[in-house]
This record gives sequence, C-alpha cells and structure tokens, in this order.
Amino acid sequence: MPQTFAHSSTKDWKLPLASRAAEILRQKIRDGTLVSPLPGEARLATDLGISRGTIRDALQILMQEKMVHITKGKRTQLTNHPHKHRRSTRTRHVCVIGAFDSQSLDPFYGSTLGQMRLYFAEAGLPWEQYFSLPPHNTIAFLDEVVKQRPHAYWLLVGASRQVQEYFEKTNKNTTILGTNYPGVALTAIDPDYRALATHAGNLLLRRGCRQIITMVPEILRAGDIITRETLTATLVHHPEVRFSEETTPKNSHNDLRRVCDRVLRHITSRTAIFCFHSEFVFALMSRAAQKGLKIPRDFYLLSRDDHPYFSYYFPEVSRYTFRKKLLQRQITRIIDRIQAGLPLVRKPHLITPELVEGETLPPTTPR
Repeated sequence: MPQTFAHSSTKDWKLPLASRAAEILRQKIRDGTLVSPLPGEARLATDLGISRGTIRDALQILMQEKMVHITKGKRTQLTNHPHKHRRSTRTRHVCVIGAFDSQSLDPFYGSTLGQMRLYFAEAGLPWEQYFSLPPHNTIAFLDEVVKQRPHAYWLLVGASRQVQEYFEKTNKNTTILGTNYPGVALTAIDPDYRALATHAGNLLLRRGCRQIITMVPEILRAGDIITRETLTATLVHHPEVRFSEETTPKNSHNDLRRVCDRVLRHITSRTAIFCFHSEFVFALMSRAAQKGLKIPRDFYLLSRDDHPYFSYYFPEVSRYTFRKKLLQRQITRIIDRIQAGLPLVRKPHLITPELVEGETLPPTTPR
C-alpha cells in the first residue's frame, strides 16, 4: 500500500503539510521506492492525497537538502544520496522478444506495444526489438541476448511455450503480451479469451444459429487454444447445432481463398461463421461479394478480433473490442512497479471484451 498521510506517525501531525510530505518522499527515496526521474507533481499529489502546491513545497525542501535537483520544464532528478547505488539494479532499457515479424502483430497487441513504447520513451528508457527468432537455436540466441542485458525489462509478444518457460526460469522482470501457456507463471496483459468465447457461443445460440463454423489459424497460440476449447465446451451440450472448424493459413492468400470458398459452399440460412482473426473476415467478405452473397441475408458473421479498418470501412462487422482505459490502467501499474524497481506480480491482467454489434449477426428474435 502506498504511504500517505494516513500512515504517518502521531508526532508527524504537528509538522506543516509540506514538511510531512517531504518526510514521506524522503523515506521513499531512501528505501529505493522513488528513483530518477521522479513522477510528476500531479502523480505524487494523487499518491499522497494532497494538493500539487503542497508537493511543490515539499520538493523545494528536498532540493534545499540537496536530495533532488529541479529544472523547469523537466522531470525532477535525484542527486547524490546514500542509496544512489540502488539504481545500478534498476531497469536500464526495454527489450521486446517477438515470435514473428512485427508487421504481423494482431491489432490488440500492436496497439498495446505502441502505448508501452510511448510510456517508456517518456521515462527515458531505450527500446530495442528482436522479432522472428531463429527456430533451431532459440535458447542459445536468448542466452546471448539476456547475458548482455542484465538490467533489461523484457516484453514477450506472441511467444512460444519454449520462450515463455525460458524467461520464467531466468526470474527477470518480464511481461507477456498475450496468453500464458498452462503452467507458466509470468505477468501478462491479455484479452479474456475465456469470457469472450463463452459470450460468443451463448450469443449465437440465443440468436437461433443452427450451424456454427469457426475459422481458426493453422498455428494455434495460447489465446487461440483457450478460445477454441471454451467455445467447444459451450456448444458441445447443444446437439441441435452443427459445429465445425476450418483450419486457415494466415500467410498464404491462395490457400485462404480456397478455405473461404469451401466454407461458403456449406452455408445455410442459419449459418454463423466465427473468425478468430480479422484477416479471415476481410478474405471471407471479399469472396462472398464475388459470389453474390450478402451478410446477413445469406449467413452471419462474428469476429473475435477487432481491426482499425472495421470502424472506418466495415462498421457493419460484429466483433469484440477492448476498452482502452482498462488497458492503459494495467500498463501504468506495471510501468510504475518497474520504475520503482519492484518485482512484477506473476499473474495475467485480463482485459474484459466488449461486443460491438454490427449488422452481421442475426436479429434478437429469430426469423
């Protein structure tokens, strides 16, 4: 729990507000909770539950004691103090490890990565990326990279089980942008795919769909596995509904078109197609238009993933999205712990999905 005036000793109440605030900040500096650069006045005031003017006066007291250095227009820096050596163990830069090309990032992870990069840039921490890891000597490559960066903070994007287990053993400050594989205990920022799949299955059942076809990627990542297993468990108790799956390659346009054609040959008036990735939606809509099929007249469509293009060009597509405020809150909490030199809590931070209902779902009352 952050220290505020509610946690001050009785004798502290006899001191002026600024002096009491200065003492709390002084303790945080001594125990290493606050490091250079200090958070802004607004953040410090919120944390201590006092006004910005009081914080400003408290910082002036610390500057007179030569504990901090204040420069107009810049973040407050710590000067020489007894515990400055603690900074040698703080995060010095950020390193991103990706399992595939950065251009292939799903929109959710791409947006999250972009926001985190802005936060770290404001904190003055360098940023470097390693995508498309060598498939045959991954561990040797990681050993070399990690050895050269003993004080890095690690971000894993679309990481395989092997990579996740490697960083779990290293005990480094690591965050997964994606889903933890079973048995891996690392901090993660991830959509709640279990809640999403449960909602999607029940939604399609309530709307009277009698055939549900899923388009799943050829290479299943942890989030895909959870979606698939949860959706199957939701639908398995409804024998009146025909449930089938189409494996869809992500990188072969010709194969993707063939899969779309095969799916469209088996649709009926009550068929719903649930696409795991947004690129499947684009391909399916394109092939349907070429064949003279229309949504929702001939079939229904639901996308698990959102995409910026949906809002601008295809607002009628029904899909799941995530509130940016929740995402920003989780990112801020993680970065605050990193800047304070604190270990991360090894558990997933799940972002609750929200349905954006367009015109590609059946009406609430079945026709």
